[in-house]
Amino acid sequence: MNMEMYETSDLQTASFLYGTGHKLDCIDRTTNRAVFCFKRQKGTDFLLESFHRRHEFVEPNSYFESIKYLKNRLYNG
Repeated sequence: MNMEMYETSDLQTASFLYGTGHKLDCIDRTTNRAVFCFKRQKGTDFLLESFHRRHEFVEPNSYFESIKYLKNRLYNG
């Protein structure tokens, strides 16, 4: 596991990270589930912990656009 990267197969978590300005580095399709890879930034772990505790949110339109972008990258390369 690369500590400089954050990896998740969860579309909602990936959309949250992308919506908060994290750069999508790659989509790993080598397993049955695609894995979204993001560069880890200062505060990424705290941000994710807050998101999973439902204390952190992204503006709804930004979240929707993030989902569309990630699905497009996932299915269209």
